[in-house]
Amino acid sequence: MSYQKFLEEQLKADKGLKNIVERISSIRNENVLLFPHDDPDGLTAGLIIEDLLKSRGLAVKTVILPTYELSKEELLKHQDGQKVVIIVDKGTIGYYDDYTDLAEILVID
Repeated sequence: MSYQKFLEEQLKADKGLKNIVERISSIRNENVLLFPHDDPDGLTAGLIIEDLLKSRGLAVKTVILPTYELSKEELLKHQDGQKVVIIVDKGTIGYYDDYTDLAEILVID
């Protein structure tokens, strides 16, 4: 099976993955705040997403925190008007829903 075929099947089978791909593809003229986890897979995934967004001409501010969870205080401290925040490999934590009044929050875990 080709990698392209594998990806097509994954997108058909996983609605959440499809939604993330569609949303990232639709980001236009927006600054993005990116919080990857500071472990090897989080940094790798964060770098891939940062590179993807920058290749599309988007401004990306990447912040690597020493903590696993992203607190509201840390989000506010680093947010410079970005309306899209992407959290990578930091868990799917319920209280991230409380941040949606500050920005659109995309969690990739």
